[in-house]
Amino acid sequence: MTMKICMGLLLALGLASAACSDPQDDDEAPEGVIYGEGVSDEAWVAIDEAPLVTDDASAPRLVRPTALPRSGPPPTFEWEAGAIARVHVPRHSHPARTRGLLAALFGVPVARAHLPPVTGAVFRLVLNLGTGEPVRVLTKATIWTPDATSWSRIAAAPGPIGVELVGTYLDSNRVTEGPFVSSQPASLTFEE
Repeated sequence: MTMKICMGLLLALGLASAACSDPQDDDEAPEGVIYGEGVSDEAWVAIDEAPLVTDDASAPRLVRPTALPRSGPPPTFEWEAGAIARVHVPRHSHPARTRGLLAALFGVPVARAHLPPVTGAVFRLVLNLGTGEPVRVLTKATIWTPDATSWSRIAAAPGPIGVELVGTYLDSNRVTEGPFVSSQPASLTFEE
């Protein structure tokens, strides 16, 4: 009888330590993402894992700039949101505490967000510079002005800059609409 109790305790401790361990997560946002207020790397990952939906009516559309200067102050990037609207999404049937208990019992690690979950329209702007890492921005706003470091990287790009602009609606870091992208990718050239 004592052996069974010891085995049970060891099994319970092993499961608890597996559930509490912090394994390296393969689903991470890339390094260097510029986050606007109210968004997080968990929101980036949610958008990144969802398949893009090509829909010109729903996708955000770049309004300005139409060309980039090589010198001077950075321009403000501005876009129209598209037709992103909230849709009703039913909640999970199991409360979070039940999922946590089941994970602890069965040894499945539980992701713990370090920031509050994101709900609302979110936009991902990726500027492909032609060389090196792209400039990546995640924001709830429909405008973004590069900081000095980002602007120096953009202005130093060798040629046209590819612009990927994605719009989505998140409900507690879950994609409920989109992510929408235009059928005509945008690009920016430098002013002569």
